[in-house]
Amino acid sequence: MSVRVGTAVFDDWCSLPMLGGWTDTFVFTMPADAGLPPADYARLLRRMVPIVYKLRRSASLWIRISAAPGNWYGNVVRQTLYGIPLPYAVTPADCPPKVTDFSFPPWTDVVPSPPPPPADFSRDIGLTPQETAVLRVLARLADGYTAEIASLAGMERNPVRAVLRTLYQQKLIEPVASSDYPRWSSTRKGVSLALRSWGVPPQMPFTARRENRLQTGSEHQRPARLWLAWLRQAWRHADVWAGWSELALTRSLYPDALAWGRLNGYETLFWLEVETGHLSREQIRAKTCRRFRQAAAYIRKQNVRLVFCVLALHWVREAVSMVFVDIPADTAVVIGDWKSFGDLPLAGFGEMRLTGQLPAPRYTRGRTKAGIGRKRAERAGHAAERGARV
Repeated sequence: MSVRVGTAVFDDWCSLPMLGGWTDTFVFTMPADAGLPPADYARLLRRMVPIVYKLRRSASLWIRISAAPGNWYGNVVRQTLYGIPLPYAVTPADCPPKVTDFSFPPWTDVVPSPPPPPADFSRDIGLTPQETAVLRVLARLADGYTAEIASLAGMERNPVRAVLRTLYQQKLIEPVASSDYPRWSSTRKGVSLALRSWGVPPQMPFTARRENRLQTGSEHQRPARLWLAWLRQAWRHADVWAGWSELALTRSLYPDALAWGRLNGYETLFWLEVETGHLSREQIRAKTCRRFRQAAAYIRKQNVRLVFCVLALHWVREAVSMVFVDIPADTAVVIGDWKSFGDLPLAGFGEMRLTGQLPAPRYTRGRTKAGIGRKRAERAGHAAERGARV
């Protein structure tokens, strides 16, 4: 049953026997497959903490992570909440916390604390799981095409089309009039229902749910939003649990898209960088090298493996391939064509692999007389050889 503290709302409350007494613990359930990156979801709790701390100093928090086959999601939530004044524990949904799970020992009393007042709040918004997933995707995107929505919702296109029609009939989404292809955005009512399904209290702003676009263009945006579907089509042997486009992992880490899953038995982050070729070769190499080093350092702290993928034009693929040397054993690098949906080389940890064959470089400038003479001599030799054969 939902409870409230001021304007903050939680899914449940319990008094746990701990340290010879009883805690005053508020419970918040955080589904890892709800369409929100872990750091963004944790920022919702950071907004509610000052309200709880002001009105109920004895409180502690228990964050239950559901639908999480791995550890990375919960670890990021734990790291994002670091420094809040209330003790908090982040555990799987079916594992009650122990005292060692809390960030610091929670307050306890010799008798259980009085329960907080109930809240007139429910996460049940009266939609099917598929409709809820699509509505959540559109609440995070400003707008999106059908293929992009299907990718981020983890669904096929035809079922998504049917869901979009249903949501449109219920006035939860609306078409974007200026688009030549079917493009959808969420109405105010649709955003409100999506926020409620995430557990956002009424009247509480939650702008952290939105994509971190950082002024990227449409060419850059589409491959990022299709990353989950791209992965699932290219690597059917990989388990892809969840993924997001244009997210912020930390204040300085902004992957174009990130998927979370398992590859070859290891918990893995599938990191995407899209290069549109608007910079020089030197700038692209420096940028790619910097982001690769940041990604490699990040996954070592998280104790997971990394697949670092670059999708780009042909000449950009040629330029960035020179960056990847001495690849660590816990990291795989793949470079693919950003126009070839669903086509990726098989990843090999400790290796760099490219899809297709890079075109040979073309040299149109700086031709010397000696070079021209050699070409003419070669052509003359070939002609003489053909004459001899005849």
